[in-house]
Amino acid sequence: MGKIDAKTYEYMSDNAHFADIFNYFLYNGKKVIDPDKLKEMDSRELSMPYGDDNVADTIQKYRDVLKYVCAMYDENAAYLILGIENQAEEHFAMPVKNMVYDAAQYDKQVKRAASSHRKSDETKEINNGEFLSGFYKDDKLLPVITLVMYWSADEWTAPMTLHEMFSVNDKSILKFVPDYKINLVAPYNMSDDDFEKFETTLAKALKFIKYSKDDEALQKVLDSDKVYENIDRETAELIRDVTNSEMEFEEGQVINVCLAEQNMKKKAADAKAIEIAKALLALGKNTVEDIAETTKLPLDVIKGLAEPKMQ
Repeated sequence: MGKIDAKTYEYMSDNAHFADIFNYFLYNGKKVIDPDKLKEMDSRELSMPYGDDNVADTIQKYRDVLKYVCAMYDENAAYLILGIENQAEEHFAMPVKNMVYDAAQYDKQVKRAASSHRKSDETKEINNGEFLSGFYKDDKLLPVITLVMYWSADEWTAPMTLHEMFSVNDKSILKFVPDYKINLVAPYNMSDDDFEKFETTLAKALKFIKYSKDDEALQKVLDSDKVYENIDRETAELIRDVTNSEMEFEEGQVINVCLAEQNMKKKAADAKAIEIAKALLALGKNTVEDIAETTKLPLDVIKGLAEPKMQ
């Protein structure tokens, strides 16, 4: 698991962040899913497809984060299984990948129902269909919702649906092929109003990521939102790792991302200025005073760079 994968997995495993993203995506920011009611589930999904030799092969897939929740909406309970797939890069087979996860989870529910019936002492009369499937007429499945988190400032250009992945000349046949659509959260597609629908600093991370490749826009965000001057370390580290920046943080649980960003930019600018100064010194046509004025570096720094050449 790479650094970004590990960081996003850890961050989104937190119940508060997990509930926050689903409340935003499913309920437009309304606090329906209570973090305290989220229960961790085994993220391993098992399926048993049969190969050409008619021998069963067990395929094990690992979903990033999987939780069970009893959400209350308008005083009605909604029992759901919620999963998150973290993506640092686009995945051009994401509809198939998530469809396998979801289908395996439904298959597991059916098998669990059948196992429960076999172990029970019930004397209910069942028909042949119920006996063969192990899934009774009155049995119900829990909905499974998988959310793809795209941790990038770029637009998602990979397929969003299974149908987009097909190459067919006769499009009319697609009405007979069930489609599967991924649920995607990508900072690129989020508006500034969207970021106001969150309860946690996850919103600040997503907003920073959205503008991370536009220095001017990012600076406006940092100048207008003082939260970035006093943000939790976990979110600050997520921002740093996902944007692959070289921000350095001081010790402590609270971080000033604005200051870290400024220091990083100054460090990068100074490094560039030093390279320019070295090039000018190599030409031998400018005085150290002129080079200091051109590069805006202190005179003693220029003299220090010039000393090896003078020896």
